[in-house]
Amino acid sequence: MEVFLKRAEGSFRKKIGENKTTSILNNIKKSINEIPAKFRRVFASEIPRFLFTYSQEIEDVSPAITEGVLIHIFIFAESLKSLVNMDRNQVNHMLIKRSNSSMRNLSDLLNAFVERAKNGAEIENLETFEDLLTYMVGGNAEITQLSDVE
Repeated sequence: MEVFLKRAEGSFRKKIGENKTTSILNNIKKSINEIPAKFRRVFASEIPRFLFTYSQEIEDVSPAITEGVLIHIFIFAESLKSLVNMDRNQVNHMLIKRSNSSMRNLSDLLNAFVERAKNGAEIENLETFEDLLTYMVGGNAEITQLSDVE
């Protein structure tokens, strides 16, 4: 994790400044460490790798978009902390169902969420995974069966 973040840090410092970069990356590291263990195994390496890859292609990206992407990744990591009572299969099933199969796992959700940041989307107060999912795919699609009334 640390290697990818250190490599990415230089590009982000050039783009958005040292203070903002240090602050946001420290918050991301802290959030990653607080993700439940069953998800941390994957995202403790995936998020830093994603940041490193993104940092290699930010020459033509505005500082505001770059900062927005970092903040989106921080919010994503923060939202995963609320998945304490779910396992990966349950989360993946919920993602598939709620997104009508357009997202199959948390990596797809991360990519779609960051894509919104790249397009300049403003974010609201997203504190839980449910808030993030509702923001990305809409409200909970509950099926209600009505009985015939005679």
